Amino acid sequence: MEVKMRLTLRVLGIVLAMQTFAGFGFAATSMEKSLSTLQEQKASHEDACARASKRLLEAFSDTRKQVEKSTSVLPESRLGVIASLRDEEATFQTFGYLPFSTLMRPATARYLREFNTSARKLARAYDRVIKLVTKKHGLEQAQRLIDEKSEIAKPIAKWHCRLSYPRQHETFTWVLYTDFTVNPDNDGKDAYPKAWALNTDAVMIINVCPGCPRGGFRDTCRIRWDGQQIEARNQRGGVYVGHRVN
Repeated sequence: MEVKMRLTLRVLGIVLAMQTFAGFGFAATSMEKSLSTLQEQKASHEDACARASKRLLEAFSDTRKQVEKSTSVLPESRLGVIASLRDEEATFQTFGYLPFSTLMRPATARYLREFNTSARKLARAYDRVIKLVTKKHGLEQAQRLIDEKSEIAKPIAKWHCRLSYPRQHETFTWVLYTDFTVNPDNDGKDAYPKAWALNTDAVMIINVCPGCPRGGFRDTCRIRWDGQQIEARNQRGGVYVGHRVN
């Protein structure tokens, strides 16, 4: 994405220079300012992501130390909790997937707040440039920027699920993204919008699909203490179990 962004801005810079030479100084100035803002916001977002990741890793370390010092948990239980935390940390460092264990859920909520505060600013900067490029050169010229904007949101969890009622053994996968969408890119198999929210002890998934109730199925997904499994039920009695996968 970094290379694509540099190439896109370079092409737009050439177009901008040609416009200025041709006497379109006002339009060029607007474009120039918007491109500069976009570059600044992109750098700022990278810094914000790095800070959020650093805080999350610090939270892993602090939480492990608290568990090690705890006198209210049996030693064998402490070892299991610490091993689970190390597994979640390795998953985050390797795949970027966030922890959903009970002890790490507050840190995950903070990470998402920090990430999305910065991501919204970056998205607005993209919107301004896309609007100018579309107006001057058409939607086709702006498509690369539109594609880049769509990559701001990142996948942060994947759950492989098996339905137990009403249709037993049917399987499906949920992929949760930082912008609280679910399965935004599903190979065209399911174009219906889906969303998620993180509560104290559960993930709520809003599943809009054919035959669903008004507003979609509302799947309340109870999270096991280690964050590796969910047990879900919706308002019509549908039940399924999901396991974290990488």
